[in-house]
Amino acid sequence: MTGLNSVLRRHNAQYQLFAAREPIAGNGDPGNRILFLGEDNPQSTLREHQLFDHPPYCAGHRLRSAILRVPRSVYLSCWRGNLCSPAWSEMQAAETASQVFDGYATWRVVVMLGRKVARVMAKTHLVPAMRPFSRRACGSITFVSLPHPSGQCRDWNEARAYTRALAAMRSAAPSVAWGSEPPA
Repeated sequence: MTGLNSVLRRHNAQYQLFAAREPIAGNGDPGNRILFLGEDNPQSTLREHQLFDHPPYCAGHRLRSAILRVPRSVYLSCWRGNLCSPAWSEMQAAETASQVFDGYATWRVVVMLGRKVARVMAKTHLVPAMRPFSRRACGSITFVSLPHPSGQCRDWNEARAYTRALAAMRSAAPSVAWGSEPPA
């Protein structure tokens, strides 16, 4: 029973730290094993607001409509979470990352959004250091590193940035129709 309690505790920690997702009925469930991992949301501490795709031009909206270009139902079927709330703290981020990935991870693809997230994940030894637009399998999880989806990140000004992001996502999770929507 102790082993089961440990698994349930870890699963409960994952649920409390990350937004509830909206499964897709009848189409399979492409987002069930995908986690988008961001920095923080200074506007809200509610978990359902983490990387949410509203209002227009927020980080979640840019991620879904301009970068990934997937239908809203597909995006919302993915797990979305931030390492900190409401403000960035590297210490809190490292603690959160360690808790969430401590021996039991339900995700097959973890998309690290921004250099801060990638740096914390590397410091906590969850994944080796990665450059933006790269992908790396570590055990049963494939990690993808993308620049932060905010409108302030200059990495998205690179000529092939959006193409590289879609290529990394298609390689990591080929069952999802990344790029199926026209650019926003």
